[in-house]
Amino acid sequence: MTKPMQPIDWSAWSRDAVKQMQARNARWQEHWQLKGAAYQWDLDTATLTFTTPQGQVMAELCVAGTLVEYDEFLWGWANDMLPAAATKSLKAVFDFGETHDLSLLTDFIIPGGHAQALECLALAARILDAEGVFIDQCEGVKLYFILRHFRSI
Repeated sequence: MTKPMQPIDWSAWSRDAVKQMQARNARWQEHWQLKGAAYQWDLDTATLTFTTPQGQVMAELCVAGTLVEYDEFLWGWANDMLPAAATKSLKAVFDFGETHDLSLLTDFIIPGGHAQALECLALAARILDAEGVFIDQCEGVKLYFILRHFRSI
């Protein structure tokens, strides 16, 4: 006889995703000694490069989404202004949302401002087993990055 599956507590799962990304962010910053380092991202190559006195460190990036003046998070997969290279990994996040009927991962726009955008970022990063996350701002738009595959260059 097959044991019935226990329902997943998505609120707890989400909280765990946030804690996981906080820990992973601390880990990569410490490991690579990148706290306060200069950086430059390139959406066309989907990379984020940090420069320190010891050299450069590069990570692959994925734009989870953006937050504009209206305080609505727009998923990267729904933003035609972003290069495909910078969002290609998000299909797995969308598919996960469809499989588990999680509209937070499948709706184009998520209201709730920065706090809700952080949750979306952490969820996407957990699904993609990211090494960390990064947030930056450019011309009034906040960009929420998922980071993977750090390496010295």
